[in-house]
Amino acid sequence: MEISPGDSRRNIFKDILEDQFQKKIYNAFITGAVLPLVTEVMAYAHDVVDALEHSDKSPAVACGSGCSYCCHSQIHVLPIETLLILSFIHESFTKNQIIQLRDRIGKRLQLTRGKSVDILFPLRDKLSCIFLENNLCSIYHARPFICRAWNSVDSSLCRTIYNTGSFDDEIESSSARNFVFESSRSLFTDFARQLNLETVPLEITLAVFNCLATTDPLQLWLSGKNILDINITSQPE
Repeated sequence: MEISPGDSRRNIFKDILEDQFQKKIYNAFITGAVLPLVTEVMAYAHDVVDALEHSDKSPAVACGSGCSYCCHSQIHVLPIETLLILSFIHESFTKNQIIQLRDRIGKRLQLTRGKSVDILFPLRDKLSCIFLENNLCSIYHARPFICRAWNSVDSSLCRTIYNTGSFDDEIESSSARNFVFESSRSLFTDFARQLNLETVPLEITLAVFNCLATTDPLQLWLSGKNILDINITSQPE
């Protein structure tokens, strides 16, 4: 969702976010405890969205368990989102699940490296998100902000677009969800940029691949090193 710099909604909500979390975020970056705070901000954003939808100030969305049309898109994630995903993997995945994930990453990269979205879209059946298993998100609690922001008020339109390949068609969505989660995401981008940390997003498969192959990526990132914009050619061990 595009918001112009003069849009009052952005000013008000960003002010609220900063008033609520500014001191916590700076302290978290300094102490290295930034990932729990990302989770806290995500929960706060969900509370805001839930309040809007329950008060009928925002339309209810049609998204639900097992609906995964948008999980075939090529999404890009921030370093901090990748680190949250990596933490979740190490805490929640079994050794066998991690082996299977690495295998999916390798196959996905072989299919996608150097190819444009126009070329990849016809292959969407083979290019579901590396974390999609049986039409369910295996990192649901640590999914990126963009996955929380994307939504639809009509799942039948999502199905039609997916089946026909008309990816230029627009899907009616909840602007409140888009706005709240994108604003929350930009909060961390702003703080990271102020601290001269890497902020440029990368496609999720390659982002996770790079971080899995890096020793202690969180501390490297907090020290000012790049963890996404790196060149790794071998499969992570």
